[in-house]
Amino acid sequence: LAGAAGDEGSPFRLALVDVDLPDGTGLALARELASGGLGPVPAIVLTAPFSSRGVALKAQYEDGWGFLLRPVKERELAELVETMVGGRALPAAQRPAAAAPPAPAALRGRVLVAEDNEVNQMVLIRLLVERLGLRTDVVGSGFAAVEEALAGPYDLVLMDWQMPGMDGVEATREIRRREVPGRRVPIVGLTAHALAEHREQCLAAGMDDFLSKPVEYEALARVVARWAEAGAARRREPTSGAFERVALRLDEFVGRLGTESAWRIVDLFLQQVPENLASLRAALKRGGAEEVAREAHKLRGTCCHLGTERAMDFAGRVERRAERGDVPGAADAADDLEEELEGLAAFLDARRPPGRH
Repeated sequence: LAGAAGDEGSPFRLALVDVDLPDGTGLALARELASGGLGPVPAIVLTAPFSSRGVALKAQYEDGWGFLLRPVKERELAELVETMVGGRALPAAQRPAAAAPPAPAALRGRVLVAEDNEVNQMVLIRLLVERLGLRTDVVGSGFAAVEEALAGPYDLVLMDWQMPGMDGVEATREIRRREVPGRRVPIVGLTAHALAEHREQCLAAGMDDFLSKPVEYEALARVVARWAEAGAARRREPTSGAFERVALRLDEFVGRLGTESAWRIVDLFLQQVPENLASLRAALKRGGAEEVAREAHKLRGTCCHLGTERAMDFAGRVERRAERGDVPGAADAADDLEEELEGLAAFLDARRPPGRH
């Protein structure tokens, strides 16, 4: 088709190519079109689902092609087409009314910023919280980024490339190694380097995209709209196996202690958790950081008996923030902890043997 259009003197100006065509032919087709072997096509735009974005981003950086994450949004497509066909605007009837960055109300999600420079932290907080209206947490090291990202839940992590101790690349690798299957959080690198090799290292480490520093509002808004939305959608998906370790521990208890004794332990756990949560909430209300940390530590200990790793991570996050004196941040983390424990209680109740209430 491309060849015939060229022969007729009306060549295509742009091609949209899905990287997930059958038999892996998407990239091969794009390269053939770009080379002119099938007729002159001066602009290539790759489309890809979340799971294949790394392949498309690598081709984007190496070959200068466009890239759109599926499902493709009309506004993003219109803006990219305008840019790649030489700046010629589309007819008004075919173009969305506005091409401005997303309004704050259009963006929802929770973002973790890993950045050691205090000035950069302030800039990002201002952009993310004040202008985009997003819940935002900040850490200043790669080690802290790993712990916070895994404790989650976050819809997006903005990861500085260079940080003391553990840099952003190493932190990303560690997050990817330890995160729960089905709960992959999008990570966007923040780097002052524009070299292709740095971009490749970002993608190879497990990052999904990157932003050049100094970060501009328009670029940040586009990246957040793309990746935070994808992260939020994936986080809302039910995760089979979210309490798999709890189920294994429960089966172990039953096998070792018998059904009656095992479920007495579960019932004691379910009785203690609301009491511990109430004590934590009371400590948060009083505002004493040491007391909050102490109650969070106690709750973390309660959670360890049933293999509730995610709940333990959430409780640990509350404790760490309180130890830093960040009581409001601890309160936010306590919300996530309570939500996790509610899900755990529902899971355990669903497995309760008949006749046991």
